Amino acid sequence: MSKLKNRLAVLVVSCDKYSDLWKPFFSLFWRFWPDCPFNVYLLSNNISPAIPQVKNLLVGHDISWSDNLRKAVAQLKEEYILLFIDDLFLYDFLDTGKVLEVLNRALENKANYVRLNALPKPDKKFDETIGIVSKGTIYRSSVVSSVWKKAVLLDLLRPGENAWDFEIFGSVRTDRYDRFYSSYKNLMPVSNTVIKGKWRRCAVKKCRSLGIEVDLNKRLIMTRIEATAFSLKQLRTTLLNLLPAKHRRKIKDFILREKVNMVLQPVKNTIKRSLLYEIIGPVWQKIDKQFAYVAYLWVSQLIDPVKLIKGIPRFFSYFNDLVKYKKFDGSEVIRFRDLYPRIHDKTAGQGFDRHYFYQDIWAAKKIHESKCKHHVDVGSRVDFVAFLTIITKVTYIDIRPLIAKLENFESKNASILSLPYEANSIKSLSCLHVAEHIGMGRYGDQIDPKGTIKAASELSRVLAPGGNLYFSLPVGKPRICFNAHRIHSVQQILDYFSNLQLVELAGIDDNRNFFRNVDKAVLDMCDYGCGLFRFTKNTTNQSES
Repeated sequence: MSKLKNRLAVLVVSCDKYSDLWKPFFSLFWRFWPDCPFNVYLLSNNISPAIPQVKNLLVGHDISWSDNLRKAVAQLKEEYILLFIDDLFLYDFLDTGKVLEVLNRALENKANYVRLNALPKPDKKFDETIGIVSKGTIYRSSVVSSVWKKAVLLDLLRPGENAWDFEIFGSVRTDRYDRFYSSYKNLMPVSNTVIKGKWRRCAVKKCRSLGIEVDLNKRLIMTRIEATAFSLKQLRTTLLNLLPAKHRRKIKDFILREKVNMVLQPVKNTIKRSLLYEIIGPVWQKIDKQFAYVAYLWVSQLIDPVKLIKGIPRFFSYFNDLVKYKKFDGSEVIRFRDLYPRIHDKTAGQGFDRHYFYQDIWAAKKIHESKCKHHVDVGSRVDFVAFLTIITKVTYIDIRPLIAKLENFESKNASILSLPYEANSIKSLSCLHVAEHIGMGRYGDQIDPKGTIKAASELSRVLAPGGNLYFSLPVGKPRICFNAHRIHSVQQILDYFSNLQLVELAGIDDNRNFFRNVDKAVLDMCDYGCGLFRFTKNTTNQSES
């Protein structure tokens, strides 16, 4: 152990503009690897943070990923370097014993490189502990959870390259070296958190499920369009990995060869510096991402490509669990017709829809506090309506009647555009995440561009003086996403209910933050926020029909 400790260092490759990642990265690093036996270093430019058990390596002005790494590596005395990337967070405990077993076996054989995560897997067997990563295979120089001989890494690095360039072109350069090894299993449970400078949505959820807060004020979160485009790229990688290892790099080289790239790079740089590119470049990138997102929405109605991507490895995990289960003494006989795979539920955190989660709590609390004897709901979530029956008597209105036998519950088949009540007759009324759908035919209703406006007018008509209307729908930059929903500004909703008085405005922003009292400007800046409105009708409005 002590001999290996003096030969190997852990180097976290970062830069000052990613300093907001350091606190969550190292919080998870030491939580899940508390017995790390090696010296840990952080590569940065000029910022020298005081992080316990971490030594800083300052490299000065940020030139490029490869230039920064060369400067940092040159400062290390250890013979081998375990690279960590700053946006790859540990999310589970790792087995130090297994890591040391792989490292000792590889270093006994004078390894130049050891991959601790089998991504991709070794294509040849060396022994029971490690496999060989052959020359000519794709991503032979992968930097993810990789251990490098210092001299070899310095020889392969080229000025001006980023990490992605190094993994593609550096793989070609590694063919000069033998003794590239890999473990057969993933020993480093890491997850990518940032893509092109933005937080991945799933990464933010995972961090929060682990009790780690991320600073969304310093770094944006990926939009749904960007997340979908990235998922499509992952699908491309998944399909490529289905091919034999020896053919993957050939296909990759066909698409992008190192020599061709070197010739074309000056041309690309000239184009990027041109005025024309400055004008059309950002527009084209936005159109390209929007096209990918719209394409995903259309295709996912028939088959969800994101689930397809995730489903392939998850099916392997399912069958692996099935085999393990059947090996246990006392396990039941499982017939083929009783196999019932549920492969998308094994997640790091509990997923939930932030709009429905918070709005149901908000509205139920308000209705309970009002102590109303009878409540009418129009089209809201049936779970919410069912829970309300514990509080008070409930009548549920929808064009698709809810057939259920439940105490304190009544269901009526009617439209929100023609409620079966007299004017000024309902003391307690709710309509949550419904009105934005009206008039688009999604739920079998009639097509009508003014559907939401007419729904608001009908809700206003039946609300009794002094009564409460609990209303919610998506808010943000106004637009229609046909035929899913409309998104309104807060002011539009206030105009629709101009004959009512706003008592309370709550809401949920794009970052899943719930605000009990919120300024409408906060919600108007959202892409897809949720506005929670509590209205009342003054006694002067009794004459409204």
